Amino acid sequence: MAKDTKTQLKKSKVWLASWGGPSGVVLILFLIIASWLYPQQESQRLKWQLLNNPRDLNTQLRLATIFLENNQFNEAEKILLLAASNQKNNPNLASLRQQKNLSNPQDIRKLIGLWEKIVAEKPDYRDGYLQLAILNYKIWQNEKAQDYLKKALIVDPNFGPALELEKIISLP
Repeated sequence: MAKDTKTQLKKSKVWLASWGGPSGVVLILFLIIASWLYPQQESQRLKWQLLNNPRDLNTQLRLATIFLENNQFNEAEKILLLAASNQKNNPNLASLRQQKNLSNPQDIRKLIGLWEKIVAEKPDYRDGYLQLAILNYKIWQNEKAQDYLKKALIVDPNFGPALELEKIISLP
């Protein structure tokens, strides 16, 4: 049994010595050809389009949308900055920047900090409390969201948007 194993090992070494290099080259060539034939993802195709035409706003906006859908906020920010440098007053660009700011947890935390300063200055500002409830709910801070929602309802118990949000986060 041990002799058969040694024989097999010797045969494997001989085969690898004579065919290992060429078979590796063939494998690499096969992978290269297969990658050319494999259909590209839309994001990859859009990146290639941007390399060919870096000022194409539609391509930039579509790529930023894909990045936002995949929670790739840093990449989306880079594309949105590139698009903003090319065109300043585009409503689609402004909409995507707002979507990015309302999707990225880091940006949401910054917004929460700003809204907390506002309600500290104006404690009867029901819309501020509603914004804080919504933003905290977006980052899964449900207890804080409920607290801010309660404050909004204390200021105005018949505030329609707050009543709708109350149904969503279901206060106890």
